[in-house]
Amino acid sequence: MTRSLHTLFLISSAALFFSGIILLSYRSYGWGVLPMLGLLILYLSFNKNRSVASFFLFFLIGFLTFQCATGWINSWDILKETKILLNRSFLLFILCALVLSQWLAKEKIRFYMRTPDWSKHISMPSHTISLPLFLWIGLA
Repeated sequence: MTRSLHTLFLISSAALFFSGIILLSYRSYGWGVLPMLGLLILYLSFNKNRSVASFFLFFLIGFLTFQCATGWINSWDILKETKILLNRSFLLFILCALVLSQWLAKEKIRFYMRTPDWSKHISMPSHTISLPLFLWIGLA
């Protein structure tokens, strides 16, 4: 079974991304840099779909910054509530890294935050259900 070069690029970049998340989650920063280097090599070697490798790479950079900052504030002698507040605010590192990635790739940043059309129905093979009822069932 032969795969195209494009498919191998996507599979390898996803594998590097997920391995980077796992390694950085365990705070293994030395090993966590290796998937980032792999993504950088993929970014530099392929012109097509550079934005995918860039997005993954910048997410890992933001996640690494978040993990380092979280570890840094854990050594402080401050209130637990302040640590939680700072920890949550450090999530902006990940968001800023993703925005920077999209900005460098000159792609439009989409937030998908428009309200749904509440009068629509979701059609399934056996029945149709209204969107508000579907969301209420999903929340239950």
